[in-house]
Amino acid sequence: MSAEPVLPSWSWSRPDMLNAITEAAQNGTVTWLAVRGERSAAIVPPDLAEAAAALFAAAHAEGTDVGEFTCRVLALLAARLGSSEAVTANRPGSWEAGFVTQMLAATVGPDDDYLDRYQAPGGGPDERA
Repeated sequence: MSAEPVLPSWSWSRPDMLNAITEAAQNGTVTWLAVRGERSAAIVPPDLAEAAAALFAAAHAEGTDVGEFTCRVLALLAARLGSSEAVTANRPGSWEAGFVTQMLAATVGPDDDYLDRYQAPGGGPDERA
């Protein structure tokens, strides 16, 4: 018997979480969460790691392959920033950056050969051509 995932007590729908993460990436901070096209009084947690964990928990609860999801999210970020190297620019020598670099190389190629495929809406290819 598999255990049900434990979601944070502030339960959001998947689109609401995506809106919050997108707004955080664009603005650097998030205060209000867009709900059904209107601003609501729901305050996004100040710790974006918690918001990201909630998004990953929602993906997991839907049966998503979290490893593939992680690689796709990193590839989308690299595409938005312009390169895989830009993703780890804040701390390039860390052991975490090393693993992120490996995941990105496996997803978009070691020289960002497939990065352009992640710039279109939809998040990249299902398979490499």
